[in-house]
Amino acid sequence: MDAVQVKHKSEGVKHCCYGTCNSDTRYRHRDDMKGVFFIPFPKPITQREKCERWIKACGRLQEDFKVDKIKRCTYMCSKHFVGGKGPTDIHPDPMPALLHNDEQLRRFQRKRKAPTPKSKPIKVSKKDVSTAAECLLQLSNQLLPEHESSSSVSLDPESIVACTENMTVGCEKEHKQIAYLQNIKKFKLF
Repeated sequence: MDAVQVKHKSEGVKHCCYGTCNSDTRYRHRDDMKGVFFIPFPKPITQREKCERWIKACGRLQEDFKVDKIKRCTYMCSKHFVGGKGPTDIHPDPMPALLHNDEQLRRFQRKRKAPTPKSKPIKVSKKDVSTAAECLLQLSNQLLPEHESSSSVSLDPESIVACTENMTVGCEKEHKQIAYLQNIKKFKLF
């Protein structure tokens, strides 16, 4: 059989948790991933001190990356060990990470933006719609006296203001028509 590595379904994707490293088993085809393999993190229950040394060497923020964050699927790639060949008897721990610039540090300090709250839809009852329609009818009768209908109602300016304040959301078209009629009345086109 060929020396081709077969990826088992139970294996899953492995990511390197070291500093700003972006090694990932999904990208084995990249040039920088040639010969790279993943070493499981020391288990906190059996090798707590070694686990803490590895966490410290990662160079990540202490409040974000602690012993309790280490799971069985936490890995570090071989790039971070002396010689790039993983832990040895002489060098059992990874090399300490050096965050090279502020941008790399900020990248790991950033938190996900909180989702924007969705506004609830405004419910307009039939009563509100009929009240708005009555107000529009009264306003149109007030603005266009020569086109009065049989149900003429005289309104003073205060009642017009009160009536427009009672208008509900969803009557934008009617509001525009009223504004248009008010402009016409200003210029005395009727």
